[in-house]
Amino acid sequence: MNSSSGPRQQIVPTNRYYWQVWLFLLLLVGFWLKLAYLKTSIYHTDEFISMLATKMVAQRGLPILPSGLFYDPGLLYSLISGALVALVGFAEPIARWPVILVSVFAIAAYYAVAHQLFGTRLAGLLAAGLATFDIFMIKWGVWARGYSQAHLFVLLGVTWLLTSTLKRPSRRGRFLAMIFLTAALFSHTLTLFALPPLVILLLIFTSVYRRDWLRQPGLWQEAIAGLFVFT
Repeated sequence: MNSSSGPRQQIVPTNRYYWQVWLFLLLLVGFWLKLAYLKTSIYHTDEFISMLATKMVAQRGLPILPSGLFYDPGLLYSLISGALVALVGFAEPIARWPVILVSVFAIAAYYAVAHQLFGTRLAGLLAAGLATFDIFMIKWGVWARGYSQAHLFVLLGVTWLLTSTLKRPSRRGRFLAMIFLTAALFSHTLTLFALPPLVILLLIFTSVYRRDWLRQPGLWQEAIAGLFVFT
């Protein structure tokens, strides 16, 4: 009798705990890689102005430099790191810790986003693996700058925008996407350059595949509100 007539053995495991264990291991590896980079004491030149802004937040509540200049680049990072410095005191590694924690969380975010978009935990694990071992994400995940925060919020914002507009229409989801993208702008101003390609892709998708989504209730009001926020 042909053995293939029986139940087929599943190649990809379906037990969610199997994937959670692998994700947990990737999080540990990602955290270890960032700690290893932290111990090298290699600093990017732009980190020192961010650290100064962090110290000013701890002392004055806002990133107002000794010259009187309000330092708004990476504002969200400055506020978060400044709050930590106000609690435990300033040290260069301390100013980097909020970035490390955000970047480790981003690995889990990549897993969740890929799992949601592609409907398979394997895709989530592959995305998390790329986020763990990518050399730029390791560096950005340690530098005392707003790169990691902007990266995370762009990822979440784009995902929520696509799913709540095209896949499962939801006004609440679109507003949440707007909040994420606004947080990305306050993390790094270069995030603004990610928005035009996103708008172009939505227009192309609409004209080719889904013209009906333009009839979603309140969509144009939300688009005007989003344009107002990002200008």
